[in-house]
Amino acid sequence: MKPESEPNMEVEWGKRRKQEYGGYLPLEIGCGQEWFHGLERNIRRYNCGRTAIYEAAQAIKADVKKICIPYYICQTVVDAIEQAGIEVKRYSLNENLEPAEEIRVDGGTGVLVVNYFGLKDGFIKEISQKYAHMILDCTQAFFFDPVMRVGVSNIYSCRKFIGVPEGAYLIGQDTSAEQLEEGSAWESYSFLCKAHELGTNRAYKDSLENEKRLGAHKEGMSPLTRRFLQGVDYHFIAKRRKENFKKLHELLGGMNRFDVQRWGGTPQCYPLWLSKNAGRQLKEKLLKKSIYIPTLWKECRELCGKNSLEAEWSSNLLCIPTDQRYSPWDMEFLSVTILKAMEEIKQ
Repeated sequence: MKPESEPNMEVEWGKRRKQEYGGYLPLEIGCGQEWFHGLERNIRRYNCGRTAIYEAAQAIKADVKKICIPYYICQTVVDAIEQAGIEVKRYSLNENLEPAEEIRVDGGTGVLVVNYFGLKDGFIKEISQKYAHMILDCTQAFFFDPVMRVGVSNIYSCRKFIGVPEGAYLIGQDTSAEQLEEGSAWESYSFLCKAHELGTNRAYKDSLENEKRLGAHKEGMSPLTRRFLQGVDYHFIAKRRKENFKKLHELLGGMNRFDVQRWGGTPQCYPLWLSKNAGRQLKEKLLKKSIYIPTLWKECRELCGKNSLEAEWSSNLLCIPTDQRYSPWDMEFLSVTILKAMEEIKQ
Protein backbone atom coordinates (compact mmCIF):
# COMPACT_ATOMS: atom_id res chain seq x y z
CA MET A 1 0.00 0.00 0.00
CA LYS A 2 1.28 3.49 -0.91
CA PRO A 3 1.80 6.03 1.85
CA GLU A 4 -1.07 8.55 2.09
CA SER A 5 1.33 11.43 1.39
CA GLU A 6 2.28 10.04 -2.03
CA PRO A 7 0.09 11.48 -4.82
CA ASN A 8 -2.24 9.33 -6.88
CA MET A 9 -0.46 9.53 -10.23
CA GLU A 10 -3.56 8.74 -12.27
CA VAL A 11 -5.33 11.74 -10.71
CA GLU A 12 -2.27 13.94 -11.18
CA TRP A 13 -1.91 12.96 -14.84
CA GLY A 14 -5.60 13.74 -15.36
CA LYS A 15 -5.14 17.20 -13.89
CA ARG A 16 -2.16 17.96 -16.10
CA ARG A 17 -3.48 16.81 -19.47
CA LYS A 18 -4.25 20.42 -20.43
CA GLN A 19 -1.14 21.88 -18.81
CA GLU A 20 1.30 23.59 -21.19
CA TYR A 21 5.07 23.30 -20.77
CA GLY A 22 7.84 25.58 -22.02
CA GLY A 23 7.59 28.73 -24.12
CA TYR A 24 7.52 32.28 -22.75
CA LEU A 25 6.82 33.06 -19.10
CA PRO A 26 3.33 34.25 -18.09
CA LEU A 27 2.39 37.12 -15.78
CA GLU A 28 3.80 36.87 -12.28
CA ILE A 29 0.79 37.32 -9.99
CA GLY A 30 1.14 36.95 -6.25
CA CYS A 31 -0.47 33.94 -4.66
CA GLY A 32 -2.73 34.49 -1.69
CA GLN A 33 -6.42 34.57 -0.85
CA GLU A 34 -9.37 36.69 -1.83
CA TRP A 35 -10.70 38.98 0.88
CA PHE A 36 -13.84 36.90 1.42
CA HIS A 37 -12.08 33.54 1.59
CA GLY A 38 -13.76 31.04 3.87
CA LEU A 39 -17.24 31.88 2.55
CA GLU A 40 -17.10 29.67 -0.54
CA ARG A 41 -20.47 28.05 0.15
CA ASN A 42 -22.13 31.47 0.44
CA ILE A 43 -20.45 33.39 -2.38
CA ARG A 44 -21.19 34.03 -6.06
CA ARG A 45 -18.76 35.84 -8.36
CA TYR A 46 -19.84 38.10 -11.22
CA ASN A 47 -18.33 40.54 -13.69
CA CYS A 48 -19.83 43.67 -12.09
CA GLY A 49 -22.11 44.96 -9.36
CA ARG A 50 -25.14 45.40 -11.62
CA THR A 51 -24.97 41.71 -12.56
CA ALA A 52 -24.79 40.80 -8.87
CA ILE A 53 -27.81 43.01 -8.12
CA TYR A 54 -29.74 41.41 -10.99
CA GLU A 55 -28.96 37.88 -9.80
CA ALA A 56 -29.85 38.79 -6.22
CA ALA A 57 -33.22 40.10 -7.42
CA GLN A 58 -33.78 37.03 -9.58
CA ALA A 59 -33.14 34.77 -6.63
CA ILE A 60 -35.90 36.35 -4.50
CA LYS A 61 -38.52 37.21 -7.13
CA ALA A 62 -40.68 34.21 -6.16
CA ASP A 63 -41.23 35.85 -2.76
CA VAL A 64 -40.65 39.53 -3.53
CA LYS A 65 -42.70 41.53 -6.03
CA LYS A 66 -41.44 44.98 -5.06
CA ILE A 67 -38.17 46.41 -3.71
CA CYS A 68 -37.84 49.78 -1.95
CA ILE A 69 -34.66 51.58 -3.00
CA PRO A 70 -33.34 55.10 -2.38
CA TYR A 71 -33.65 57.87 -4.95
CA TYR A 72 -29.95 58.57 -4.42
CA ILE A 73 -28.49 55.62 -6.30
CA CYS A 74 -27.04 54.73 -9.68
CA GLN A 75 -29.65 54.18 -12.38
CA THR A 76 -28.01 50.86 -13.29
CA VAL A 77 -29.23 49.43 -9.96
CA VAL A 78 -32.80 50.44 -10.80
CA ASP A 79 -32.45 48.94 -14.28
CA ALA A 80 -31.06 45.66 -12.94
CA ILE A 81 -33.96 45.17 -10.50
CA GLU A 82 -36.57 46.03 -13.11
CA GLN A 83 -34.93 43.71 -15.64
CA ALA A 84 -35.36 40.94 -13.08
CA GLY A 85 -39.11 41.57 -13.19
CA ILE A 86 -39.45 43.26 -9.80
CA GLU A 87 -41.22 46.59 -9.26
CA VAL A 88 -39.20 49.46 -7.77
CA LYS A 89 -40.50 51.81 -5.09
CA ARG A 90 -38.34 54.79 -4.10
CA TYR A 91 -37.61 56.46 -0.75
CA SER A 92 -35.83 59.66 0.27
CA LEU A 93 -32.84 60.11 2.58
CA ASN A 94 -32.03 62.49 5.42
CA GLU A 95 -28.78 64.40 6.01
CA ASN A 96 -27.18 61.28 7.49
CA LEU A 97 -27.76 59.31 4.26
CA GLU A 98 -30.38 57.19 6.03
CA PRO A 99 -34.09 56.78 5.18
CA ALA A 100 -35.92 60.05 5.87
CA GLU A 101 -38.93 58.10 7.13
CA GLU A 102 -39.52 54.53 8.24
CA ILE A 103 -39.79 52.19 5.28
CA ARG A 104 -43.10 50.34 5.55
CA VAL A 105 -43.29 46.99 3.80
CA ASP A 106 -45.63 44.03 3.49
CA GLY A 107 -44.75 40.37 3.08
CA GLY A 108 -44.01 40.69 -0.63
CA THR A 109 -41.74 43.74 -0.41
CA GLY A 110 -37.98 43.83 -0.02
CA VAL A 111 -35.66 46.70 0.90
CA LEU A 112 -32.35 47.77 -0.60
CA VAL A 113 -30.06 49.97 1.49
CA VAL A 114 -26.70 51.45 0.52
CA ASN A 115 -23.55 51.66 2.60
CA TYR A 116 -22.70 55.09 1.20
CA PHE A 117 -18.99 55.79 0.70
CA GLY A 118 -18.15 52.81 2.93
CA LEU A 119 -18.91 54.92 6.01
CA LYS A 120 -22.31 53.68 7.20
CA ASP A 121 -21.29 50.34 8.71
CA GLY A 122 -23.12 50.83 12.00
CA PHE A 123 -26.37 51.88 10.37
CA ILE A 124 -26.26 49.02 7.86
CA LYS A 125 -25.68 46.43 10.60
CA GLU A 126 -28.64 47.79 12.55
CA ILE A 127 -31.15 48.05 9.70
CA SER A 128 -30.08 44.69 8.24
CA GLN A 129 -31.97 42.96 11.05
CA LYS A 130 -35.24 44.79 10.38
CA TYR A 131 -36.68 43.42 7.13
CA ALA A 132 -37.24 39.86 5.93
CA HIS A 133 -35.84 40.39 2.42
CA MET A 134 -32.91 42.75 2.00
CA ILE A 135 -30.21 43.65 -0.49
CA LEU A 136 -27.27 45.42 1.12
CA ASP A 137 -25.54 47.47 -1.57
CA CYS A 138 -21.93 47.47 -0.36
CA THR A 139 -20.44 48.40 -3.74
CA GLN A 140 -18.92 51.45 -1.98
CA ALA A 141 -18.00 49.43 1.11
CA PHE A 142 -15.75 46.54 0.12
CA PHE A 143 -14.44 45.95 3.66
CA PHE A 144 -17.85 45.80 5.35
CA ASP A 145 -18.34 42.36 6.92
CA PRO A 146 -21.26 40.63 5.17
CA VAL A 147 -24.43 40.18 7.20
CA MET A 148 -24.99 36.43 7.32
CA ARG A 149 -28.71 36.25 7.96
CA VAL A 150 -31.46 34.42 6.08
CA GLY A 151 -32.99 36.72 3.47
CA VAL A 152 -30.01 39.09 3.14
CA SER A 153 -27.82 39.48 0.03
CA ASN A 154 -24.59 41.47 0.36
CA ILE A 155 -23.29 43.00 -2.91
CA TYR A 156 -19.66 44.08 -3.37
CA SER A 157 -17.77 45.68 -6.26
CA CYS A 158 -14.05 44.99 -6.62
CA ARG A 159 -13.33 47.80 -9.08
CA LYS A 160 -14.08 50.62 -6.64
CA PHE A 161 -11.32 49.50 -4.29
CA ILE A 162 -8.82 47.45 -6.34
CA GLY A 163 -7.16 47.98 -9.71
CA VAL A 164 -9.10 45.42 -11.75
CA PRO A 165 -11.44 46.13 -14.69
CA GLU A 166 -14.27 43.90 -13.48
CA GLY A 167 -15.39 41.75 -10.58
CA ALA A 168 -18.18 41.63 -7.99
CA TYR A 169 -19.38 39.39 -5.19
CA LEU A 170 -22.82 38.37 -3.98
CA ILE A 171 -22.67 36.88 -0.48
CA GLY A 172 -25.59 35.46 1.46
CA GLN A 173 -26.23 32.82 4.11
CA ASP A 174 -28.97 31.14 2.11
CA THR A 175 -28.44 32.56 -1.37
CA SER A 176 -29.96 30.66 -4.26
CA ALA A 177 -28.52 33.08 -6.82
CA GLU A 178 -27.20 31.41 -9.94
CA GLN A 179 -23.44 31.31 -10.44
CA LEU A 180 -22.99 32.38 -14.05
CA GLU A 181 -20.32 30.90 -16.29
CA GLU A 182 -16.91 32.56 -16.02
CA GLY A 183 -16.32 35.42 -18.44
CA SER A 184 -13.10 36.43 -20.18
CA ALA A 185 -11.44 39.71 -19.19
CA TRP A 186 -7.91 39.67 -20.61
CA GLU A 187 -8.74 42.34 -23.20
CA SER A 188 -10.26 44.57 -20.52
CA TYR A 189 -6.93 44.88 -18.73
CA SER A 190 -5.42 46.91 -21.58
CA PHE A 191 -6.74 50.26 -20.33
CA LEU A 192 -5.25 49.66 -16.88
CA CYS A 193 -1.88 48.87 -18.47
CA LYS A 194 -2.16 52.04 -20.56
CA ALA A 195 -3.04 54.09 -17.49
CA HIS A 196 -0.05 52.62 -15.63
CA GLU A 197 2.35 54.02 -18.22
CA LEU A 198 0.54 57.09 -19.56
CA GLY A 199 -1.75 58.18 -16.71
CA THR A 200 -5.44 57.75 -15.96
CA ASN A 201 -6.53 60.68 -18.13
CA ARG A 202 -4.94 59.22 -21.28
CA ALA A 203 -6.82 55.97 -20.68
CA TYR A 204 -10.14 57.54 -19.67
CA LYS A 205 -11.93 56.86 -22.96
CA ASP A 206 -10.71 53.27 -22.83
CA SER A 207 -12.18 52.92 -19.34
CA LEU A 208 -15.56 54.11 -20.67
CA GLU A 209 -15.42 51.40 -23.33
CA ASN A 210 -14.80 48.88 -20.58
CA GLU A 211 -17.94 50.15 -18.81
CA LYS A 212 -19.94 49.53 -21.97
CA ARG A 213 -18.62 45.97 -22.23
CA LEU A 214 -19.57 45.25 -18.63
CA GLY A 215 -23.08 46.56 -19.17
CA ALA A 216 -23.58 44.48 -22.31
CA HIS A 217 -23.08 41.05 -20.73
CA LYS A 218 -24.07 39.30 -17.51
CA GLU A 219 -21.43 36.71 -16.69
CA GLY A 220 -19.26 35.35 -13.95
CA MET A 221 -15.98 36.82 -12.75
CA SER A 222 -13.09 35.94 -15.04
CA PRO A 223 -10.32 33.54 -13.90
CA LEU A 224 -7.74 36.29 -14.51
CA THR A 225 -9.48 38.77 -12.21
CA ARG A 226 -9.92 36.14 -9.54
CA ARG A 227 -6.20 35.38 -9.70
CA PHE A 228 -5.33 39.08 -9.41
CA LEU A 229 -7.63 39.36 -6.40
CA GLN A 230 -5.71 36.55 -4.74
CA GLY A 231 -2.54 38.63 -4.84
CA VAL A 232 -3.78 41.87 -3.26
CA ASP A 233 -2.55 43.28 0.04
CA TYR A 234 -6.00 44.03 1.43
CA HIS A 235 -4.83 45.02 4.90
CA PHE A 236 -2.57 47.70 3.47
CA ILE A 237 -5.41 49.04 1.29
CA ALA A 238 -7.80 49.34 4.23
CA LYS A 239 -5.15 50.92 6.46
CA ARG A 240 -4.03 53.49 3.88
CA ARG A 241 -7.59 54.52 3.00
CA LYS A 242 -8.39 55.14 6.66
CA GLU A 243 -5.19 57.16 7.14
CA ASN A 244 -5.94 59.31 4.11
CA PHE A 245 -9.54 59.84 5.21
CA LYS A 246 -8.40 60.93 8.66
CA LYS A 247 -5.95 63.45 7.21
CA LEU A 248 -8.55 64.94 4.87
CA HIS A 249 -11.02 65.29 7.71
CA GLU A 250 -8.44 67.06 9.84
CA LEU A 251 -7.92 69.62 7.08
CA LEU A 252 -11.36 69.91 5.48
CA GLY A 253 -13.82 68.65 8.08
CA GLY A 254 -14.67 72.17 9.22
CA MET A 255 -16.46 72.92 5.95
CA ASN A 256 -18.11 69.53 5.52
CA ARG A 257 -21.90 69.53 5.97
CA PHE A 258 -21.81 65.77 6.53
CA ASP A 259 -21.14 64.68 10.13
CA VAL A 260 -18.66 62.03 9.00
CA GLN A 261 -16.94 62.01 12.39
CA ARG A 262 -19.88 60.01 13.75
CA TRP A 263 -19.86 57.49 10.92
CA GLY A 264 -17.60 54.45 10.59
CA GLY A 265 -16.10 52.09 8.05
CA THR A 266 -13.32 51.80 5.48
CA PRO A 267 -13.90 54.67 3.06
CA GLN A 268 -14.25 54.55 -0.67
CA CYS A 269 -13.58 58.31 -0.69
CA TYR A 270 -13.95 61.40 1.48
CA PRO A 271 -17.44 62.82 0.82
CA LEU A 272 -17.16 66.60 1.14
CA TRP A 273 -20.60 68.23 1.07
CA LEU A 274 -20.18 71.94 0.40
CA SER A 275 -22.51 74.91 0.59
CA LYS A 276 -24.92 75.65 -2.24
CA ASN A 277 -23.46 76.27 -5.70
CA ALA A 278 -19.85 75.74 -4.58
CA GLY A 279 -19.51 72.17 -5.80
CA ARG A 280 -19.81 72.66 -9.55
CA GLN A 281 -17.42 75.62 -9.65
CA LEU A 282 -14.88 73.82 -7.51
CA LYS A 283 -14.95 70.69 -9.68
CA GLU A 284 -14.20 72.80 -12.74
CA LYS A 285 -11.22 74.44 -11.08
CA LEU A 286 -9.84 71.12 -9.83
CA LEU A 287 -10.23 69.52 -13.24
CA LYS A 288 -7.82 72.10 -14.66
CA LYS A 289 -5.28 70.90 -12.08
CA SER A 290 -5.73 67.21 -13.07
CA ILE A 291 -7.81 66.45 -9.99
CA TYR A 292 -10.77 64.39 -11.17
CA ILE A 293 -13.90 64.51 -9.01
CA PRO A 294 -16.88 62.44 -10.22
CA THR A 295 -20.43 63.77 -10.23
CA LEU A 296 -22.74 61.13 -8.83
CA TRP A 297 -26.16 60.48 -10.27
CA LYS A 298 -27.11 63.67 -12.13
CA GLU A 299 -30.55 62.22 -12.79
CA CYS A 300 -31.47 62.97 -9.15
CA ARG A 301 -31.80 66.67 -10.03
CA GLU A 302 -34.82 65.97 -12.20
CA LEU A 303 -36.10 62.87 -10.41
CA CYS A 304 -36.30 64.42 -6.94
CA GLY A 305 -36.65 68.14 -7.68
CA LYS A 306 -34.04 70.88 -7.48
CA ASN A 307 -34.68 71.56 -3.77
CA SER A 308 -34.17 67.96 -2.62
CA LEU A 309 -31.17 66.71 -0.70
CA GLU A 310 -30.49 64.23 -3.50
CA ALA A 311 -30.24 67.05 -6.05
CA GLU A 312 -28.09 69.05 -3.65
CA TRP A 313 -25.65 66.14 -3.27
CA SER A 314 -25.53 65.61 -7.01
CA SER A 315 -24.41 69.21 -7.44
CA ASN A 316 -22.33 70.02 -4.35
CA LEU A 317 -20.87 66.75 -3.09
CA LEU A 318 -17.20 66.15 -3.83
CA CYS A 319 -15.93 62.57 -3.65
CA ILE A 320 -12.26 63.21 -2.87
CA PRO A 321 -10.00 60.21 -3.52
CA THR A 322 -8.52 58.48 -0.48
CA ASP A 323 -7.33 55.29 -2.16
CA GLN A 324 -4.09 53.39 -1.73
CA ARG A 325 -2.26 55.17 -4.56
CA TYR A 326 -1.86 58.15 -2.27
CA SER A 327 -0.22 59.00 1.04
CA PRO A 328 -1.29 61.44 3.76
CA TRP A 329 1.11 63.92 2.10
CA ASP A 330 -1.03 63.75 -1.04
CA MET A 331 -4.07 64.49 1.12
CA GLU A 332 -2.36 67.64 2.38
CA PHE A 333 -1.68 68.71 -1.21
CA LEU A 334 -5.30 68.05 -2.20
CA SER A 335 -6.60 69.96 0.81
CA VAL A 336 -4.42 73.02 0.14
CA THR A 337 -5.46 73.00 -3.51
CA ILE A 338 -9.15 72.76 -2.59
CA LEU A 339 -8.92 75.54 0.00
CA LYS A 340 -7.16 77.87 -2.45
CA ALA A 341 -9.78 77.14 -5.10
CA MET A 342 -12.53 77.87 -2.58
CA GLU A 343 -10.97 81.25 -1.84
CA GLU A 344 -10.94 82.06 -5.55
CA ILE A 345 -14.64 81.16 -5.81
CA LYS A 346 -15.54 83.48 -2.91
CA GLN A 347 -13.73 86.35 -4.58
